[in-house]
Amino acid sequence: MNAKIFPEVVSPWYRHKPRRGKGFSLEELKAANISISQARASGLPVDERRRSSRQENIKLLKKIFSKKEDIKKTKKQKEIVE
Repeated sequence: MNAKIFPEVVSPWYRHKPRRGKGFSLEELKAANISISQARASGLPVDERRRSSRQENIKLLKKIFSKKEDIKKTKKQKEIVE
């Protein structure tokens, strides 16, 4: 990954505005079927203290990892052809 991807969280103190979070929560990773080690290996920040879970972040994680799986599949197919 070239650019770091951060989750969106809602600030409980300042007008409940969404802001950039420090990392994805464990619940979000679990909902997207991603282990902590996979997330860290791919460069995603993980915040073990966060307890909230946002649907937008789960969709983002699923989107990121579906693209990675597609890339892995195409690499395997190229190896088989060669």
